[in-house]
Amino acid sequence: MTTAAEARRDALAEQIFGSAIGALETLHVYLGRKLGLYDVLALSDPVTADQLAERAGIHHRYAREWLEQQAVSGVLDVVDDTGEATSRTFVMPPGVAEVVCRPDSAAFGVAPGNHGGGNRGGDAGGAPGLPRRRGRGL
Repeated sequence: MTTAAEARRDALAEQIFGSAIGALETLHVYLGRKLGLYDVLALSDPVTADQLAERAGIHHRYAREWLEQQAVSGVLDVVDDTGEATSRTFVMPPGVAEVVCRPDSAAFGVAPGNHGGGNRGGDAGGAPGLPRRRGRGL
């Protein structure tokens, strides 16, 4: 294989890998929108996975996995990392809410799940000040 062919091969492999990572990050943003996780974080001080799970009505394991992924991707910040996953706290940094949960922001439309007539049901219950999502959830 020639050097030009190797360079093209490597560039394509890198492009596809980067696209896969972007698709997974987009999926996690979509889940955060659909499950109301960003809305809970926007109304909260730093939270643990258990606190987010309780407020959003999801299983604590899913909350922990989602929070960890969001921190690794740079969407959320880790505030207190004592080394134990159960006591680690996360916070939404300034400006993030405008992209993921503020319909009045010009940046809101770029995140997945922000198009169309809303993404959450208006059922009673749910986190304080937030409508409850439809379905049984996670």
